[in-house]
Amino acid sequence: MSNKKSITGNCQTMTVRQVKEYLGLGNAAAYALFKSEGFPSIKIGRQLFVRRQSFMDWLIKAENCNGGDDLCQDVQTVRAV
Repeated sequence: MSNKKSITGNCQTMTVRQVKEYLGLGNAAAYALFKSEGFPSIKIGRQLFVRRQSFMDWLIKAENCNGGDDLCQDVQTVRAV
């Protein structure tokens, strides 16, 4: 049995690696997403996290982007990386 936590487990936060795997991103794009303005990440020590619910809320907003607000500009910037 593996000691690694599943992204569907009970944990209320997700790491860069978990978001990267969930979205199918590369390392650079995942870190750019976490550092982008408007993405609800937090930094504890050297580790970056996002609350699972905040990530899902952000993802829904990103899906519905029309390009008119700051979130849409952030999503476009991350896509360009």
